[in-house]
Amino acid sequence: MSVLLIADVRDWLGIPSAQTPDGDVQMLIDWAEGMVSDRVGPLAPTTVVYSSTVVSGRIPLPNSRVLSVTSVTSPWFAPIDPTSVVVVNGVLEMIYGVIPASIWTVTYSAGWPTGGLPPQVYAACLEQCRHLFMQKRGSTMRPATEPAPGTYHGMPWRVEEMLQPYALTGGLA
Repeated sequence: MSVLLIADVRDWLGIPSAQTPDGDVQMLIDWAEGMVSDRVGPLAPTTVVYSSTVVSGRIPLPNSRVLSVTSVTSPWFAPIDPTSVVVVNGVLEMIYGVIPASIWTVTYSAGWPTGGLPPQVYAACLEQCRHLFMQKRGSTMRPATEPAPGTYHGMPWRVEEMLQPYALTGGLA
């Protein structure tokens, strides 16, 4: 699910609907949002299922922006009640006690809550769209498609700076 609207991207880039089809704009949005989410995690609530071996009674999760834990299960132990765990800096821990050593599967919701995406992250998505769109422009307009193999369109410094306060942290060192 995209957080950017096609109309917002058209306004931001100043392109009329007759110039570029909606499908091409949506591909541009998907491409830009994918690059931004690599830096800050999912832009909308996303269900994640992650399996890991317990380290020191804790489970490091790959995404530190955890909204809620749905289940914590292991093939060898009884499931852990999700209300008895807490996630701090991307690490799942029991509120009281430790998680037994085993392989555990954690199902959780990660990302930004619906309507909770910071304006700076939204603006960074728009700026990333502009960056990718400008790279796709030549003497004639070309549709926004995936880059040719071996090319890299990167992320401009202004977008990196906008995302820095929201960059993912997480897991155990």
